Amino acid sequence: MPGGARPDRAKTMTALFLAILSSASLALIFRTTEARGYNRFVITAVNYLAAVATAGVLFVLDLLARQTVPVPPEPMTGAFGPALVIAVPGGVLFFLSFILYQRAVAEYGPGPAGMYGKLGILVPMVLSMVVWNELPTTIQWVGLAVALCAIVISQTGRGRRFGSPGGAHPVAVPRPLLIVLLLSMGFAEFSNKLFERFGDDRVRSLFLALLFGTALIAATVAAWRRNERPTAAELRWGVLVGVPNLFSSFFLIASLKTVPAAVAFPAFSAGSIGLIAVGARVIYQDRLTLRQWSAVGLTAVALVLINLR
Repeated sequence: MPGGARPDRAKTMTALFLAILSSASLALIFRTTEARGYNRFVITAVNYLAAVATAGVLFVLDLLARQTVPVPPEPMTGAFGPALVIAVPGGVLFFLSFILYQRAVAEYGPGPAGMYGKLGILVPMVLSMVVWNELPTTIQWVGLAVALCAIVISQTGRGRRFGSPGGAHPVAVPRPLLIVLLLSMGFAEFSNKLFERFGDDRVRSLFLALLFGTALIAATVAAWRRNERPTAAELRWGVLVGVPNLFSSFFLIASLKTVPAAVAFPAFSAGSIGLIAVGARVIYQDRLTLRQWSAVGLTAVALVLINLR
């Protein structure tokens, strides 16, 4: 594999946990920005800017650690092409997913939008199994199924039925917008797997800078067309969102080096949901429903099973 030997399992499971922790932190910070009424497009644009800056700092620090000059040596130059080719469409998909999610929430409610968005992990899961034959072990299959149950349970319940212009429909009924949301989020996450598979890990930070930089351009254009102007508070909170956003992808890519994508993505999604629920209980004093506690418990079981051989 480019960039060195494959890391041991303990390191990649630690990376998976850090990716989950970063993703949960991102969601909890977003909750605060929503509660304070900050502009979503501005927060999103600043978040991408902070992610690009953080990735750039990481890349420079890595170069210094390798005792290289600012321009990478010849053996690394071939790594920039694959990173760019994967990052640009990935960045567009990340921003498109944000727009689609907002529309889905407005049309169908947060429950259906959240469920279909989280189930986007089915895309990298299935593609990795079909294309690269990355199959979980028997016990990991059980953990995968438990993780998917946790995702579905956490996003349904009181929102079992939702309103739409045509009346109430069960969450299970696929609507075109929800299917497109699932696919866009799934292929956006798949860009991380593509880089792990074809990219050079020595330029992982640069890849993420290019990915979030592309999303930043799209978000900035959208904010400009809406004539949005950031306040000082939105700038600060956008930065707080951007740092964990960057590290969730940074550590997820690291975990994919030894954990099959069919295992890592469900664990990442379900684990994030579990930590978000616990964090909401601790930080915001939310009263969790029985369904939410069940999802947290299933997530814990899934993570244990997924970690077994």
